[in-house]
Amino acid sequence: NQNKAFTTGTITANTVNQVYASLSTITASGTLSIDLTTFTNVVNLAAASFARVKWVRVRLLATAQTAADGSTVGTACTHITLGASGANDFISTSSGRGWLGGATHTIVIPNGGSVLFETSGATGVLVDATHKVFLITNGDAGVSAIVETVIGGADA
Repeated sequence: NQNKAFTTGTITANTVNQVYASLSTITASGTLSIDLTTFTNVVNLAAASFARVKWVRVRLLATAQTAADGSTVGTACTHITLGASGANDFISTSSGRGWLGGATHTIVIPNGGSVLFETSGATGVLVDATHKVFLITNGDAGVSAIVETVIGGADA
């Protein structure tokens, strides 16, 4: 288990005021599309939104791994891919801000692997109407994927 400490705030360095977290099952060859402009946050506030993202953690659970809920066990899914949704991709629109640099860019996470992105900058990575879709694709045609996703950011 990993702990992430943060303070609340919006456009201050090292601060967030919104957190999205999910434990999802993605069917074989299926996708999970997260709209960063409208979601239910960790305190069950519906219609929460990000204006900027400051950190992302995605983990594909293997059969020997248990999710943070203490009971969900991973699968033998070979890999998942982040990015390249085809429309309104969540990508970095400013040079040097981080995350994916273009709509065709992806990150592949192997079975049992994870990826962590974070920026300490006050502005984070912009989220807007045309940069809002966070896509996770199951790259295994025969096995479902169990994926933990946690995203922290600010609504202003």
